[in-house]
Amino acid sequence: MQIKDMAMKRKNKFLLVFFLGIISLKVSAATSSFTVANNSLCIGYGHTDFTNTSTFTIPSGSHWAWDFGDGSYIQVNPTVMHVSHTYANPGVYIISLIALASNGSENSETQKVIEIFPTIACQSACPTLGFSVPFDGICNNRATNFVNTTFFPSGSSSGVNFQWNFGDGSATIATAGPTQVSHHFTGAGTYTITLTETGPGRCTSSLQKVVTVGGQPTLPNGSLFTINPTAAYSGSTVTFTYHGNLTYQHYSLDFGDGSPGLTSSSGYVPSIPVSHTYTLTGNAQSHTYTITFDFGNAECIGTLQQKLDVTVPPPHPCQDCIGSFQPIVNKEYLLSAWTKENKADPSKTSYTFPSIQLSFTDSVTGNALLPNPPAMVPSGEIIDGWQRIEATFTVPNTAGNMNIRLLSANGDCFFDDIRVFPFDGSMKSYVYDPTTLRLVAELDERNYATKYEYDKEGKLIRLKKETERGFMTIKENKNSTKKR
Repeated sequence: MQIKDMAMKRKNKFLLVFFLGIISLKVSAATSSFTVANNSLCIGYGHTDFTNTSTFTIPSGSHWAWDFGDGSYIQVNPTVMHVSHTYANPGVYIISLIALASNGSENSETQKVIEIFPTIACQSACPTLGFSVPFDGICNNRATNFVNTTFFPSGSSSGVNFQWNFGDGSATIATAGPTQVSHHFTGAGTYTITLTETGPGRCTSSLQKVVTVGGQPTLPNGSLFTINPTAAYSGSTVTFTYHGNLTYQHYSLDFGDGSPGLTSSSGYVPSIPVSHTYTLTGNAQSHTYTITFDFGNAECIGTLQQKLDVTVPPPHPCQDCIGSFQPIVNKEYLLSAWTKENKADPSKTSYTFPSIQLSFTDSVTGNALLPNPPAMVPSGEIIDGWQRIEATFTVPNTAGNMNIRLLSANGDCFFDDIRVFPFDGSMKSYVYDPTTLRLVAELDERNYATKYEYDKEGKLIRLKKETERGFMTIKENKNSTKKR
């Protein structure tokens, strides 16, 4: 009866109700006001919260009176600014906040209207929660992706927020909209994942799924992954084979040299031997490759790694060689050669196109010790079209290989009688006719030649010596036989 009397006193005030918008506002000269939490306006979705936002205070002995419009009425002390109420039935309710003096008179009042929807209406308008769990299990110590598959009846996810709780004590993950999240379980066990949705209006719900997190997959007992041979030369073929039951969906093989690997999705079957050729690059003499064999499922992968040493093959044995030439480090040597420009201008006094470049690589890393080695160029007189290149060099302390490059800056150039020997030593070289095996030339320590000429019978008839001014005949034999 008291509520009806208060309603009669307020008949001159204007009430505006938005049934579709849930909340309406009564316009009054009074300064009392309140707000309604708009996230729990549905039967079965909890209580409804109200907050007193009045801009004035009432004295001690007075009360705030709340009329919830469903026959429920409470009075609270002046300092109580938050109240809650649970509606038992759907419908439209007028909520009133009244400032009551100690004598029971009303000093200020404001009203709002809310609509409580039935449960079935809420379910049809709110999103249907969903998220996917990897079908092949979750592996600890590895990030796992969870996809939010929530369905939105309105077709829009605007204003809908989500929170993920993975049940392992880690911090919750909040997202705006149905985005994918990633989580890293640090231990094996069973966990309850909770996805909570908080949307505009009356929609609040959650979904839980229990997941089992397992340890890293391991190969069955007795399984072997073999590499044959266990060490290889550059350019040779290596074979990889898995010996064991194929118990997983995913297998992959990475050769460790940057070449494309093999995976189950591309047809790789580990039990079928696979061959691969390793080739060292640059001037490297050896390299250790890490072979990676992965096995497991899409979200849970085990790894097995093995090492493979690849080296430069040894030189082929020489059956007719005197011995290999191996310069000594930190020792000075002399390089000598003769060069000639093809179709050179006769007026040229020195050749400018040919040169020799000498470089060294480190015995361990294979890196160049002299990135830009100087060029050795011809000097001295041009003798019968040939000019000599002569220069000294010292072998670096860490050198493992010496490379000699014959270069031509333009056109064709010829090189002959290339020699390398210790600077403090001497060297002679000999040239023989490949058919008659006669000595046809002898080169002294300065790389100048002495030529031997023979007649048809094989007798020595002429001896010529090469000098800076050209070839000179130093000996000549003449034989005559009288006719009978």
